[in-house]
Amino acid sequence: AKVRGQAITMAGARALPDRARIRPEELGFMLGHLALIDVSPSPREYRFRLVGTAITARRGADLTGQTTAALRPARYRATIDSHFDAACEQRRAVLYHVVLGLDSIKRSFRHIVLPFTSDGGAVDRLMAGVWADNRIEDVLQSPAFLES
Repeated sequence: AKVRGQAITMAGARALPDRARIRPEELGFMLGHLALIDVSPSPREYRFRLVGTAITARRGADLTGQTTAALRPARYRATIDSHFDAACEQRRAVLYHVVLGLDSIKRSFRHIVLPFTSDGGAVDRLMAGVWADNRIEDVLQSPAFLES
């Protein structure tokens, strides 16, 4: 709720927040859990501009500068791409609760994706927040999960 409220404040009178209004100093309470993603329109591609330290620690790798093509396995990438697609197409914040499983291990996280625009038109940047409910790296960094 706090993240969505921050996005509404950034939007002001516009339908979508202007990406120039993203102020890291106003997001200190959640910076490590955020990623900024550049959106290329055609073909649609998502590139991680900045990835928070908490996300990097859970993944075991820094995705900064990479596209979602770097996400493994393919079904995990498809899930994240679908979240990003929904924010772009619906032009509003989207929130998901995701459960990942590997054998008897179940881990979950919440994922909020906020769309931004530089010109009031097409979405050209996303801000994603990720909060894990438990030790999600047990699954995300598992060779069995990555190869599935």
